[in-house]
Amino acid sequence: MQLLKVDELITKSGEHRVILIGLADSENEWLEAKQLDDLAFQQHHGISMEELTSIVKSGGAIILIREKETRQLIAEAQILFRQIDQLSYILPEREAFNYGVAVNPDFQGCGLGKKLIQYVDLLATEGHSETLSLTVRSENYTSIKLHTDLGFRIVGYLPNFYGNNPSNARLLMKKPAGRSYEDGLMNTIDVERVPVHYGDTHDPYAHGVIWSLIAHGYQGVSADRHGLTFKKLP
Repeated sequence: MQLLKVDELITKSGEHRVILIGLADSENEWLEAKQLDDLAFQQHHGISMEELTSIVKSGGAIILIREKETRQLIAEAQILFRQIDQLSYILPEREAFNYGVAVNPDFQGCGLGKKLIQYVDLLATEGHSETLSLTVRSENYTSIKLHTDLGFRIVGYLPNFYGNNPSNARLLMKKPAGRSYEDGLMNTIDVERVPVHYGDTHDPYAHGVIWSLIAHGYQGVSADRHGLTFKKLP
């Protein structure tokens, strides 16, 4: 692993652990990242070795977080700078794509997802990208909440991201690389709330409402346990 930073986390039990943040630099570490991704996503769409190989060979990177004492891989993320065959979303010029984030279930809720996204954003900025994007399930409260808190917005709906099954649709989220939006959207009074049944089950009602709002110029700006808040562009 190419070391970037030595940091610290506090576990859910209150223990302080030293962590190592770096970039994967071997195929063995790519395999470790896949195994962690499988553990974190379980029945949902996980990453393949072919995707990880394409990401790295296209100039992207895999960010790893290890516990220093045990060297256990506890979190990972991938960033893409160029289009690869496995990505159905057409990546615009100067847009980086956060291909995925995975955290070991034993370490979820400790701030590792936030650290990974911040490093992905930093790499996007250093790579001269203007925008950072990602996709997420509409029912994934934790991910949507984390990303909106970090300045991302829901700007698109991709109904066939993983195929024709409605449960394979994804929300497209974006933010300016290295900074926040400056379009005044947060001050608008044109607000719509979308109830969402979060979890592993597909929520067709929420999908339909979200798709319609985005088609009419709304963007998702925040999430709480009851659903998503959308505001219309001025």
